[in-house]
Amino acid sequence: MPKPTRQISQAEVQEVQSLEEYKVYDATRKDAVKSYKAAQVLYSEKLSLEAQNKVIDAEIRNVETDMESANDQAQKEELSNKMDELVASKEAKHEADESKRKSVPKEICRVY
Repeated sequence: MPKPTRQISQAEVQEVQSLEEYKVYDATRKDAVKSYKAAQVLYSEKLSLEAQNKVIDAEIRNVETDMESANDQAQKEELSNKMDELVASKEAKHEADESKRKSVPKEICRVY
C-alpha cells in the first residue's frame, strides 16, 4: 500500500462527509453493521438451541432404553410422561426458533 503524500485537513473531511454520496454510504455501512450484529446473535442462539436439542435427544434415547427395560407398569407410566415432556420441550424450542426466525428481516436470514 502506498504511503500517504499529505495529511487531509479537518475541513476536507467535513466537506466529504457533507456530500450526499457519503451520507448514503455511511447509512448503508451503519445498516450493514446492525445486520451483521443481529446475524451474530441469531447464529449464537442457533448454536445454543442445537446444543440443547442434542441434550434432549440423548435424554430421549435414555428414556426409551429405560422404557424397554422397565417391568413395573407405574415406572413405564412415569417414563412415558417424561418422554412426553421431553418431546414437548423439543417442539417448543423448535417453534420458538421458527417464530424468531420469521420476525427477522430477510437480509439477515441470508447470513443465518
